[in-house]
Amino acid sequence: MQQLQDRIADRTAEPAARLPQKGFLVCLQLLAALFSLITAVLYSTGIPIYYHKLVSSCIVNGCGNWVPAMPLDNGGTIHLSLETYAVIFVCIDVIFTFAYYAAALLIFWKGFREPMAILAALAMVTFGTSFPSLTSVAFQGNAAQEWWFAFAATLGWIGLSLLFLLFPNGSFVPRWTVGVFILIVIVNVSSFFNHGIIWNVFSGSAYLLALWYIGLTLILIYSQLFRFLKVSSPSQRQQTKWVVYGLAVGMIGFVGMSILFDPRLNDGSAITYVYLNAIINLCLLAIPFTFTMAVLRHRLWDIDPLVKRTLVYSALTLCVAAIYIFSVFYLSRLFETKNNLMISLASTAIVAVAFAPLKEKLQRLVNRMLKGRHDDPYAVLLELGSQLVQPMAPEAMLEALASSIKESLRLPYTGIAIGVGGQDAFVASSGEPVHEVLSFPIIYRDERLGTLYLSSRSPGEAFSSEDNKFLDVLLHQSGPIVENVNMTLV
Repeated sequence: MQQLQDRIADRTAEPAARLPQKGFLVCLQLLAALFSLITAVLYSTGIPIYYHKLVSSCIVNGCGNWVPAMPLDNGGTIHLSLETYAVIFVCIDVIFTFAYYAAALLIFWKGFREPMAILAALAMVTFGTSFPSLTSVAFQGNAAQEWWFAFAATLGWIGLSLLFLLFPNGSFVPRWTVGVFILIVIVNVSSFFNHGIIWNVFSGSAYLLALWYIGLTLILIYSQLFRFLKVSSPSQRQQTKWVVYGLAVGMIGFVGMSILFDPRLNDGSAITYVYLNAIINLCLLAIPFTFTMAVLRHRLWDIDPLVKRTLVYSALTLCVAAIYIFSVFYLSRLFETKNNLMISLASTAIVAVAFAPLKEKLQRLVNRMLKGRHDDPYAVLLELGSQLVQPMAPEAMLEALASSIKESLRLPYTGIAIGVGGQDAFVASSGEPVHEVLSFPIIYRDERLGTLYLSSRSPGEAFSSEDNKFLDVLLHQSGPIVENVNMTLV
């Protein structure tokens, strides 16, 4: 009887214990929603003010550290009016901010019961609001709104850093990143109370600021990679791929483009700043896009094609730019002329001719770097055949086969087992099985002769359709080799 009463008491006490947690979550939801709503409304009221300040003074005379003075004509072919430049700058900032707002709304709508989703939504709102110069210019001189958006900027950097240090399971991994987060809080809070001039108290403040952002980026990426390799489950690893990709593209693009804002590295014209602002904002938009994908989907789309395309087109852009610059320089020196239309047309023709074969070669190179030679199984078979025609022991043939498959698919481990005495026995292997090991039967003349064991490239990663086609060809050709080995062992 007493045991029954104890059980009833435990069941009634359990919901009561959950009430404070639920109440705290509701308060957190309301505070985040209220803060985001007020911030979005205030930001929207600043859009026309920003436009009028750009037209009246900022573009021509500059507005402090946020908008430098910009001559409208850089001597090029693009000539736009002052009002047109103002509209472009406003559109760049507004599109950036509302893209972050859209990501925050989706994350909050789908995951409002999860503290991590609330943190993500709040980080998207605050960072998306404070990063563009709109609020700093529009509300300059208004003490209350300046304070509000300075507070939002502080929350933005702290929230975004905390998000990447905790995602996806809410714990600091590795543990020493707690100290890094405390340092981030100290730096940003100090900047808030010192009106953003924390770095100016040191000599070489520009270099310290660059070092701070570069170091912070590397630590955030490292924490996600460490979590991916050591802690995360297979589904969390797929989420982490998206987060690391977005963080790497966004922060590396931010740091790289920030360097180009140095007046010594550009002509300071309005059109140049249009390009610089558009590119840096586009890089940082990778963060809300990829993070939304990671939060909203349990079974995510395969990110590997996106990574491959990024590598291919980044390398292609560099190669095309290098070819064009070299062509212009070489032809100018050859014909001893400058700013010649025919030289520009000839350089463009050279780039156009080289584009298609260059893209194909880069695509093949990146594919093989990431996933091996699954796109050319017959070349692998030809190389394997040239090895097997050499005199070697039967077991050495299987060792050569295992090594060839491992190297061709960029796998950490390949093993081959054959039937000996009614049981499978390992006779060849290459590498170490560090991840999940998948088995594939080796069948020849409708008889199962052995098993091919392959370790995945990374935890939770499945083989692609191209990998499976490659394996089908190799398994079909492996049958005669395994049969020959079996005959020598009988």
